[in-house]
Amino acid sequence: MSAQATVFVVDDDTAVRSGLALQLEAYGFSVQTFDSCMDFLASFDPQAAGCLILDVRMPDMTGPELQTVLACRNSNLPIIFLSGYEDIPVAVEAIKSGAFDFLTKPVDSQKLLNSVYAALDLNAEQRQRLNR
Repeated sequence: MSAQATVFVVDDDTAVRSGLALQLEAYGFSVQTFDSCMDFLASFDPQAAGCLILDVRMPDMTGPELQTVLACRNSNLPIIFLSGYEDIPVAVEAIKSGAFDFLTKPVDSQKLLNSVYAALDLNAEQRQRLNR
């Protein structure tokens, strides 16, 4: 895992976004939060190291729609989807489209941490291969 890696959190629910940020920061992660996909895209750096925790259902652009945009931009940020609904077809499609993980809210803290650590490790490996 890279020291400068960032966990990007995109969720339109302020309480969820803040809670995730506090929890991740308590474990030493660098965290940036966004309340919409459009806000995230406005500051998106394709070279950024890290992973993305992404809500599925948001008003301006859905998480899966953002996943498609990022794929078109050749992003290698692993995406961990969060959903308040157990929507199996959406989860299957997200994973088929390259999502790293799909978790339901309220998310188990240990499952989230395990997923974030693994996603950051994957991103570091991908970045190392690209820089050879």
